[in-house]
Amino acid sequence: MYTRVINTSLSAFSIPLINQYGFSSIDIAFAISIYSIAMLIMKIPVGVIVDRYGIDIPVMIAMTVVLIGTIIFAFPINSATLLAS
Repeated sequence: MYTRVINTSLSAFSIPLINQYGFSSIDIAFAISIYSIAMLIMKIPVGVIVDRYGIDIPVMIAMTVVLIGTIIFAFPINSATLLAS
């Protein structure tokens, strides 16, 4: 469920990013692809961390990282900043 919400929200931002910042649709698609690949790579290590330390600390760290990434994603300067978010 969470993954669908995130992927849908990233797609919803694509038109404003194209219009306001001049990104191409390839830039947006590449950023969404990088996000999906990063999620795929992190699923097993995060599962191990949650099993070892419990859910509280990993969730707080993840929420902080997502907050920082969302803020960077909201105000991209160039395509490198978009990918960094």
